[in-house]
Amino acid sequence: MTEFLNAYEPIRYGVTGTDTGIGKTVVACALAARARSLGYRVAAMKPVESGVATRSVSIGGLASDTDRLAAASGSALPRAVMCPYVLEEPLAPMIAALRAGVSIDLDALDAALAVVEAGAEMVLVEGAGGILVPITPDASFLDLFARWQLPLLLVAGNRLGVLN
Repeated sequence: MTEFLNAYEPIRYGVTGTDTGIGKTVVACALAARARSLGYRVAAMKPVESGVATRSVSIGGLASDTDRLAAASGSALPRAVMCPYVLEEPLAPMIAALRAGVSIDLDALDAALAVVEAGAEMVLVEGAGGILVPITPDASFLDLFARWQLPLLLVAGNRLGVLN
């Protein structure tokens, strides 16, 4: 069975949401954990994560969304591959990067995705904030997910007007 699965591209999803703090990480981790329980080799990444001041241990022993994704997917990948851009300020990635003097390179994100996908049967890519949050002056997470041809899973709150 494993040989059959390896002959094909991994199952891939972009996990996005209608807002920040809406539950994208919870959903991505639940999917990763379930896929692992079914025997899939799972990999996950968060291309850009902002609001991570340090890599110190926090509540539950996990310092960031990337750490949570690594734990749920059972990944041994370096955090720098799973999340190439870690930014301190809790702002839209493009703004946090500009304020930190960091230039986000989409080609570097492409290269990280290629490493993440290697040997995986399922790949989950979690965005930051909502789908239209800018990563660079010319690209949002919607653009990145389209570039990578990822089907999207939309996490939304159960409240009036959420999809307006």
